[in-house]
Amino acid sequence: MKRKIFSILFALALVLSLSLVTAVASADGDPPNTPTSSSMWFEGALTSDGAGGYNGTIWMLDEQTAGLGDNIAGFDVYARNGVKATYDKAGAGTDYACGIVTDHDAYTTAGGWGLFYDPDCADYNHYKLRLADGSWYLEYDSGGGAAAAPMSGTMDWTAKYAHETGAGEYYSNPVTTAEDYGHALSNTCTGNNDGTAAWDMDWSWGSEYIPLQYPGFDVTLWNLGGGDYRIRLTPAAAGTTQLTVDVPDIVAISVDPTSIDFGSLVPGQTSSIYNIVVKNVGTHQANVSVELDASSATLFNVYLEMRYDSSGSFITGSGSPVTWGVMISGLAMNASSYVQTRLPVPSTYIPNNVETGQLTFTASPSP
Repeated sequence: MKRKIFSILFALALVLSLSLVTAVASADGDPPNTPTSSSMWFEGALTSDGAGGYNGTIWMLDEQTAGLGDNIAGFDVYARNGVKATYDKAGAGTDYACGIVTDHDAYTTAGGWGLFYDPDCADYNHYKLRLADGSWYLEYDSGGGAAAAPMSGTMDWTAKYAHETGAGEYYSNPVTTAEDYGHALSNTCTGNNDGTAAWDMDWSWGSEYIPLQYPGFDVTLWNLGGGDYRIRLTPAAAGTTQLTVDVPDIVAISVDPTSIDFGSLVPGQTSSIYNIVVKNVGTHQANVSVELDASSATLFNVYLEMRYDSSGSFITGSGSPVTWGVMISGLAMNASSYVQTRLPVPSTYIPNNVETGQLTFTASPSP
């Protein structure tokens, strides 16, 4: 008798996720904020810090003139969706709250900011990037000798990532009054100066606090030669690389041997007993059932016997097609088991020369 290894064809389903992006204008008339529109570009002279990083202060570029980024002068603040940004007028002691909606825009006519920004940070020419001792500072310099820093933190030059870990600052020498420190000592603006992953700005006219969507920025650096560099800070997750793997749950078996020859038998004889080893080569516990496909009329269909391992009694199959049902239950991953088969030929059987049949072993998942 010949038998066939059960084999499974696995179809790999590739799921294509399509994101439909709609242009939703923000309440202040700006297009939706994106990491691109919120990227900040700087250019100028820097010096090596001797440890793979750089020190110096360089000014923000006009993206529109330079043909960079989204080609809009200024940059967006990529605020965290679904939370509140707050603003407090100097000396007022009153919070104004502005919801951050799906376009990540915190500057809206509904909040205390009004239309101060169009786009969000139009006065890009007052912003600069200061790099010093493994730290970075986004500074706002109005030209009066003091620079407020709405964002700052540590710089990881190896990972090219700027962590936003600092509180809002207002630089003055010395810092002695609430006015010097942008009213940080007297206002009640919610979250002011606890600015991890936040735009946390103290101005001469008040303060504001805007939670950021990401805890920092990916850093891209270009060496322009002659000691000049260009740096881009793009909102991003904390220096992470997302890893994806698909491990399908496969139900599969192998069977050995692939054929059995019962030899020449005469009526009244019973063949030798043959072991058929079944191995679970899939990733799931499996049940194994057996079915017979015989090309001749009666011999294998009626008389072939099987049993699980070497215990119990041999039984014939039943039904059409002839099956033995589940012969092996709960076969674990990488485990092997076996069934035994034999062929008794009744003394009344009329010979029909060479007869063939085929056993199919089918694996199904076992709970």
